[in-house]
Amino acid sequence: MRYPHLLAPAALPLLVLPALGYPQDLTVSPGDSLGAIVQTQQIDTFTMTGGTVQSLNQGQGFDVFRMTGGRIAGEFGDGDDAEFTGGEIDNVNMKLANNIFRMSQGDGATTVIVRNLVTGLGDDTIIIRDGTIGRDISTSNGVDKVSMSGGTLKGEMRAGNGNDVFAWSGGQIGKRSKWATTMTPPLSAHSTSATR
Repeated sequence: MRYPHLLAPAALPLLVLPALGYPQDLTVSPGDSLGAIVQTQQIDTFTMTGGTVQSLNQGQGFDVFRMTGGRIAGEFGDGDDAEFTGGEIDNVNMKLANNIFRMSQGDGATTVIVRNLVTGLGDDTIIIRDGTIGRDISTSNGVDKVSMSGGTLKGEMRAGNGNDVFAWSGGQIGKRSKWATTMTPPLSAHSTSATR
């Protein structure tokens, strides 16, 4: 696990980072075990290749998240530009911003969100190429774009107000989407695209 040079001393950084005002570049590696991480209000970068984190809150700023392995036991929150290609996250809540979330599965890896993938207010982009989401994908108000070409969504696709677009070219959706009643054409097992 690597900390920036200015933040190296002792175990305090994870507790005091929001007050420092310096962007944080944090890497969690195999064998690392960390508690609840709260990053700064600046533009932070979080990279995880293995290990365990209790939870992650990236704070304000248009933050970058990259995960290729390991486990976030609780929630990943306040992310902005996220790429998830391996490992397990209990729950994802991107909150307010024009969020980008990309999910796929690397060679020999499994990519799992145990519960939900949620984005807040804003014009969000979600791209699902592979992996498993245990419950729902939910977007809030804004012009949201969701693309699914593989993987498994065990729950349903939910959306808020806005001229949203859902493109589905592969993968499995477990439940009838609450988006489906307002889609043209209606969402079905063979839909390739739909606009809300």
